[in-house]
Amino acid sequence: PAGLEMMDNLSIRAAEDFIHAGYPVAAAAILLCELDGVEADVHEDCERVRELFEAAGATSVRQAQDEAERQRFWAGRKNAFPAVGRISPDYYC
Repeated sequence: PAGLEMMDNLSIRAAEDFIHAGYPVAAAAILLCELDGVEADVHEDCERVRELFEAAGATSVRQAQDEAERQRFWAGRKNAFPAVGRISPDYYC
């Protein structure tokens, strides 16, 4: 993976309220995974990652449909700390 990040429910809900990335707010956790490389290889890799996630018990696997959605997914993760800071008066980022 070119990027692999996880978020717990608190950070999912905080980021969703802040960024509106389209995260499943009822999920206990999410794992963001980004792949890069030659387009044909990436398509194969995406299918393999989907299979691995499902075999590991993922209840849902979503793939960004375009560049704007990919950026929203990552914007939520990159803004998770300030998003939690908005709802926690004694948390400083």
